[in-house]
Formats: sequence, C-alpha cells, structure tokens
Amino acid sequence: GKGGLIAPVKLSAGADRPVEATIRLFGVPGFEGQSISFREAVSVPAREVRLASNEIQPRIKVSSATQSDAKLIARQRVNVLNELLFSELEVWLNQIPLSLLNQRADLLIGMAWVKWDHVDNGPCLALLRQAANLIESESAALSEKSRQLLAVEFNALQVAVDKSLTPETALALIRQSWAFLRQHLTLTHCSVILSLAYRSQELGELEFAKMIVQTTFDGASNWPMLARCRIAHAAGFFHFCSGESVEAEQRFQHNLQMALKHNLPIISVVSRHGLGAIADVRNQLEQAMAYHLEVIAQAQLTSGRDAAVAMYSLIGINARRLDQEKSRALV
Repeated sequence: GKGGLIAPVKLSAGADRPVEATIRLFGVPGFEGQSISFREAVSVPAREVRLASNEIQPRIKVSSATQSDAKLIARQRVNVLNELLFSELEVWLNQIPLSLLNQRADLLIGMAWVKWDHVDNGPCLALLRQAANLIESESAALSEKSRQLLAVEFNALQVAVDKSLTPETALALIRQSWAFLRQHLTLTHCSVILSLAYRSQELGELEFAKMIVQTTFDGASNWPMLARCRIAHAAGFFHFCSGESVEAEQRFQHNLQMALKHNLPIISVVSRHGLGAIADVRNQLEQAMAYHLEVIAQAQLTSGRDAAVAMYSLIGINARRLDQEKSRALV
C-alpha cells in the first residue's frame, strides 16, 4: 500500500560495525505489537557528514569491495573533498583493494589529495605519477570534460608539491588550469582553487591569486558553506598580503562568526590564525598571543600547518617582549 516509515538514525558511533535493529509496530491493523528485526552492515564516517549520500549504500566493507563500490565512491569524491573531509575519504579509499584502486585515476587523485592534506609530499607525487599514466591510457574511455577536470586536479597538486617545477612551468600550468576551470567551477572542489591561488601568490602573482578566489566565490554559490568560507579566508589572506588589513580583518571576522554559528571548527581555526596575524602586525601583542594559542590548541584540524606558523609568531612576540626564556621554551 501507500505510506512509509522514516526515522532519522545517527550511525556514526557504529561505523564499520553490523547494526541490528528491531521495530515494534503499533496502530497497524493486523500487526499490533509485532516486531520486525533486521541486520545491516554499515560503513559511515566517524563524523556526521554528507559523505554517505543516497547514492552510497551502507554495504562497502573491506572484505567485499567491488567495482561498483569504487564507482560509488568516485561519484562522491569531489563532494567529499569540497567538505574538506580528507580523513573520511581516506577511510573509504582504504576499503578498496589496491588492485582495484590502481585501476582508477580519479581514486588515485583522491588519495593524492589525502596525502597532500597530511603534508606527505613523496607519496602524493608517487600517486600522481600513477594517475598520469592512467589518465593517458584511459583517455578513450573518459569524456573530454572528465579528462580535463582530472588533469586540472593533477596540475593543482603538482604545482603544490613538486618543487622541481620551474616557476615559469608552474605558472603556465596554473594559468592553463584556471582558463578551463573558471567555466566549470561547480564540477570541482575548493582545494583545487586554493592550490592554484596560493601557488600563484607564492610565485609573485598576487593580483591573479585574488582574481581566482573572488571569481570562484562569486561563481560557486552552490558550494557548501565550509568550502565557501575557505575561499573567503583565502581572499582575506590575499588582502592581508596586499597590506589591506581592514578588508582582511572584515573577511576573517565574518568567517569566524559563520564558523561559530554553524559549527565549522576548521574555519574557526583559520579565521583566528588570520586575526592573530593582523593583531601581530598592529603590535597588539596580547590579542595576537590569544589567537595564536587557540590555533595551536587545535593543530590537528589543519594538519599542523597553521599551528606551526602560529608557533613561530609566538616565538617572535616573546622575542619582541624580550622574554628570551619563553622564546627558548617554544623553540
């Protein structure tokens, strides 16, 4: 007949464990007081995330991952990365046998993003080399757009981790990637944009970097809030690099408000990092120290990147205050 039963259930605590559920029916003629039991093996991320969409069924287990399972994960890969869920993606990819993982360029690039987030550049480059060979050999099986999107992700990772690239080559790859990507922003994820923009800034192309993030912020309105806040933070950082501390502070403060309102801990950390840098250059040392200490306390949220910079800032602040003992202790 018509009708149904919907019950939201939080499964994060039972990730990778079999779940047994019993439902007792009331108010249903002919079934009053009867129970229905079922058992299902589930796999969900440790945090409450949007990874397990309606497409990904709770049936992927280490012992039975199949080609169809790999396809399901591949279809959700960009969405997961746009939520900065690197650890959760790593869990899913580790469930795929290596023999199967090594057959898909998109999954290899997904794992390369995980290694990039872990600041593990050697394995990241090795995965990129594997992916490059597959992109070439699979070119006939991929649509032109899919091939180009994978190539752009490859370029974004390569310019970020391959220090053997000359500045001219890196910048050419960035410009080539952006020329394609700006027309397909809804099909990529924020880490691609951030990699291209931050590397551009490092190569002396600050205005180009600002244009990348502003165009993305305006054009990717359908991205999740976390991704948009991450792009907004980059815009604030580039304002800061341009000496526009008022504009930078406005970006960071707005992001911090959004982080507190919507429980976005990563955005909270990077926003405090930015505000600490501004307080530092304004010689507001007590305020700067408070921000830096908050960043260090949550170092794991950004793989230690922001915490390391905050630690150096604290060393500098204590040196300026002629507190050599604290500076030595921090070192």
